[in-house]
Amino acid sequence: MNINLVPMPNEIYTDYKLFFRKSIMENVSVEYDSKYSAEEYSITIDEKGAKIKCSSKAGENYAVQTLKQLEFSYAGNIPYLKIKDKPAFSYRGFMIDCSRHFFSVEELKKIIDAASLFKFNRFHWHLTDDQGWRMEIKKYPLLTEKGSKREFSNFGRYFNKNSHEGFYTQSQMKEIVEYCRKKSIEVIPEIEMPGHTSACLHAYPRLSCTAKEIPVRTHAGIFKDILCAGKEEVYEFLFDILEEIALIFPSEYVHIGGDEAPKDRWMECPHCKQKLESLGLKDYEQLQGYMLNRIHEYLQKKGKKAITWNESLRGKNLEKGITVQNWREKNDECSIRASVGGKIVVSDFFHYYLDYPLGMTPLKKTYMYNPVPAVLPESLRKNILGVEATIWTEFIENIDNMSMMSFPRLAAVAETGWTQKEDKSYIDFKHRLIQVLPMIKKIGLKYPDPSQWDPNFFKSIIQVLKFVNNMYNKETLRAGKQ
Repeated sequence: MNINLVPMPNEIYTDYKLFFRKSIMENVSVEYDSKYSAEEYSITIDEKGAKIKCSSKAGENYAVQTLKQLEFSYAGNIPYLKIKDKPAFSYRGFMIDCSRHFFSVEELKKIIDAASLFKFNRFHWHLTDDQGWRMEIKKYPLLTEKGSKREFSNFGRYFNKNSHEGFYTQSQMKEIVEYCRKKSIEVIPEIEMPGHTSACLHAYPRLSCTAKEIPVRTHAGIFKDILCAGKEEVYEFLFDILEEIALIFPSEYVHIGGDEAPKDRWMECPHCKQKLESLGLKDYEQLQGYMLNRIHEYLQKKGKKAITWNESLRGKNLEKGITVQNWREKNDECSIRASVGGKIVVSDFFHYYLDYPLGMTPLKKTYMYNPVPAVLPESLRKNILGVEATIWTEFIENIDNMSMMSFPRLAAVAETGWTQKEDKSYIDFKHRLIQVLPMIKKIGLKYPDPSQWDPNFFKSIIQVLKFVNNMYNKETLRAGKQ
């Protein structure tokens, strides 16, 4: 059915014979019914206006977003219809990296508003990395006094000589949490460990294996200096941080990183070697598994669950209760994890990384991707919790750039997360999105012209070559060799 809604409802009926001629948003009634599941809703539009039925505030919010889209496209001319709808996946997330470039609370709210329009329900907030620590921790003030500032930014060809700094106070983080709560979005904070911790180690060098001075990084890369897994004070440090995080974020999950952690320093470290031997572990990948398992155990005591990136599976000793985020698995490790009951969130690098140009990842490629592995039996597909689009910001300096990179693809991920596979159609989706996406202009966001959403072969090649060329300069190449 061709009706301008994104994501497309899973059950909708109208014969286009009768129409509601007034403002639908001024004629809405809501009835709560316990027979509906948590995110399910129904809408009936007739001569009286719109009647929403649901069992929770989330269902009501999603119904309201549907009505807002109908009002935008068909104001004063909305067909009488019936919708009964609920999501295909329980986890529908978007991630914003605020470490590489810092974004204000008001700027984040714009992206949150747009995500809410498309029925996302998780905001994965990447708050710490090598290039900046962005969250206030009262017990460790140096994390923001020192770790939130870098001398300059050297991400590829566009060198910025100015210092870059910024962090969120605990009050501001609570403000974002409350803002999202009202929109039925859960905020999942991410604290990177054991790798991507240069900013943390700049503030507290003793937490590394060498205890040497480490700078807040000014360029992208994977760095050898990481948190020491052999020192008990590192675990106490992390527990203290998570103690404060638990008071700020009432979320079910805390993301604890686990990606791109070279083991070079660990292999040279007497503390790590002693820990490895005392625990009878096979290798340093298992030592990382041990570290993350301890953090997971601590979070469980706080009533929370851990999420890690898929590299954490390499030691083959990660606790089953830890949810794994698949961005670039090896040897079907995430499919295997799901086949034995492990929970997976899919953020495939080649389809859901929104910081890459449309020439590399066009809209159709993102939309057509199936996050459920074909090798997974039907009975085990419930272990794929859902999808998450990621917005990394090495090359995204401002909200306009973020918006232009995120859309229209964020809406494609939203439809995959909400609409059943058999109800999806790319041609229909693109037509609907062209009508609906202008709504984000009212929020203050931008998006590319539809003619650019699926560039032809030659335009794609030009975009990819330009993007790759802009990724590197002398410093990044030198860091890669090191």
